[in-house]
Amino acid sequence: MRPDCLTAKAASSLINPAAGKATLMVTLAMRKPIAVTWLQERWPGSLCPAIRRPKAGEPFTLWYWRRYTSAAAAFLSDIPPYLLVKQAQAKLANEFQSHKSFGRRLTDEVLALDEGYRARLLALREELRRAALSCSHTPQPLAG
Repeated sequence: MRPDCLTAKAASSLINPAAGKATLMVTLAMRKPIAVTWLQERWPGSLCPAIRRPKAGEPFTLWYWRRYTSAAAAFLSDIPPYLLVKQAQAKLANEFQSHKSFGRRLTDEVLALDEGYRARLLALREELRRAALSCSHTPQPLAG
């Protein structure tokens, strides 16, 4: 399986901002394990199944593949040519990781910078969500 064949629920996010620090995390979730297993072989991360029980319908297994911090940034640096939708999020997440400060006591400036990146990522996610909701599902005739 090639990377350009992957379709998944994917997210780049900054987790744990409430604890005063943000960490880059990339998550892909898929119902079939073949693609996330392929990812795990090439970019080792965390791979685990979870049973989902929707209110309507049968329970199903969802496979989660995750990478954190610099490993997440390395993955995002490798895949831009294959991204169809979330190029801006990947670029912003890599920018965040490249400016990441470490230490036990982070300054107010660093915390504000982290929060700014988190807010920008959330805004991009909301923009994509709104764009998806506004798409018409009625086929349009081809011009010409």
